[in-house]
Amino acid sequence: MELNPEFRLEQPKTGRIEHAIDFYAQLIGSVVGVTLSAVIVAAWIAVGHRRGWDSNWWLIIGTYTDLVGFVDDFVLRNVYFRESEILDMSFQALFDVDMNLCALVDLPTSSSPSRIKNSVSYRITHATGSICSLLHAVVGTVVIFIALLCIASVMRWCAVDLQHLDDDCREVLLASIVPSTQHVEGTEDGAGL
Repeated sequence: MELNPEFRLEQPKTGRIEHAIDFYAQLIGSVVGVTLSAVIVAAWIAVGHRRGWDSNWWLIIGTYTDLVGFVDDFVLRNVYFRESEILDMSFQALFDVDMNLCALVDLPTSSSPSRIKNSVSYRITHATGSICSLLHAVVGTVVIFIALLCIASVMRWCAVDLQHLDDDCREVLLASIVPSTQHVEGTEDGAGL
């Protein structure tokens, strides 16, 4: 008597970037990620008094959550679409095996799994998700994240609060930001322009 053949589903090969994406997704979705988020929020709250609970203090947590959420969205979309492809291939392989077994015992079967026609909005959403799940899109979000951190560092992270500057510093800063107006003879504030 012949034994049933063993059925195996092969995992698709992944590169280093996919491994990094999977590692990040597993890290953020684990207790380590939750703990890291809790520590960051606790540190943010702890510096609130020292920062005077000002708008820049609120800007820090808003920027952090926006940037991390931005990267996480693309990472999770990538993982979701790769896992969905693996599941679709697996179900198709199982369907093919079932069709072969049914043919061996002369059972009637449908020719293929039934497909539901999707709406236009679903197709647009799926296409957008497919684009956002591309490996290049994930890498692009990380590049944008790093670029934004560099820009924020160059700008010294927070906007200058003009109310806390003395008059001389405020004048110098405003002169460097706002283009100077030329004074017209006979007017004090240049209103004659």
